[in-house]
Amino acid sequence: MRIFFFTGVDVNDPSFGGAKGSKSRYEILKKLADVDIFILQKRSDLASMLSLLQGHYPPMRNVILREIVDKIRNGNYDIVFIDTSVCGELVKAIKEIIPTIPVFAYFQNCEYDWIDVRFLGKRTIKSTIYRSYVKKSEKNTAKYSDICAALSKRDCTRIEELYGIVPNVILPLFIRDEAEVDDFEYNQNKYALLFGPTEPANIEGFKWFIENVSPHINIKTVLAGKGFEKYKEELSSKKVDVIGYVDDIHELYKKAACVCIPLFNGGGMKIKTVEAMMFGKTIFGTDEAFAGYDVEYTHLGGLCNNAQEYIKKINSYLNEHKETFNKYSRHLYENVYSEKAALDSYKKLLKRLSNCIY
Repeated sequence: MRIFFFTGVDVNDPSFGGAKGSKSRYEILKKLADVDIFILQKRSDLASMLSLLQGHYPPMRNVILREIVDKIRNGNYDIVFIDTSVCGELVKAIKEIIPTIPVFAYFQNCEYDWIDVRFLGKRTIKSTIYRSYVKKSEKNTAKYSDICAALSKRDCTRIEELYGIVPNVILPLFIRDEAEVDDFEYNQNKYALLFGPTEPANIEGFKWFIENVSPHINIKTVLAGKGFEKYKEELSSKKVDVIGYVDDIHELYKKAACVCIPLFNGGGMKIKTVEAMMFGKTIFGTDEAFAGYDVEYTHLGGLCNNAQEYIKKINSYLNEHKETFNKYSRHLYENVYSEKAALDSYKKLLKRLSNCIY
């Protein structure tokens, strides 16, 4: 079986969640079939403007769309896997020009709602234009794909509300296991970890945590993630160390007493949540941090939607636990959110796609 895998993120960039999720799906498909990948990346603001003028959500453009359709038509592929919901015009073109090939599309989240997060809820000319293009593109994705998937029931409901189409299948987030035996060794409590790149939701949540929670918990807070090195002067204090970008996430997680995920806006499932599970960490997070996950909060860490809940639950955990490895967290990852756990679902998906007859 040959699969054409299309993605809008660089799967070789490990610094943000979207790339890790896409890479995980790409890698699992390679275990099941012969896979060719096409990565669509932003070129310039001028190219993005051309995308909009041609009726596409950036960075898709007519010349790229034709190139992809030609590759699929001449590549003798059995399945097309579109790893994004914002290339609906591409999905439509493939089905109109090559109607016999099954097309699968993956809603990594509801991008229409993510526009509000990206623009911090501000209604500007640019955000209004982008929101319009996203809605058109996602509607075409849902309409023209043979099978489309969402990450969670929450996303399924929202997609149906917006586009009147229910995704055919739910495929939860998973990531390939990168943890090593040494990562689970006993360590004296070191710090509460905030980890993620400088995306709007992270900036909002991490600043809130540092201001409202960090001064009141019995441990230091460490903030790490690509781009946050620029915030060292602003956010560092006696109770907060700002590292920014790190090369070795193993040491970062290994020395953490717990991981905190204070997110108040977003969509889909959070890659940082399953990554913390992979390393066997205790996790304290908001409803948004755990969206799409089926967990027992008291075993995993705690559900915290305000400062008082974070402070009480983190300090209680620190008083009662010296062991930093959370067996429940690691067990949940292995059995539900690992590549091994996802393999059977993807086998069934490919079989279902290969049975699409026209």
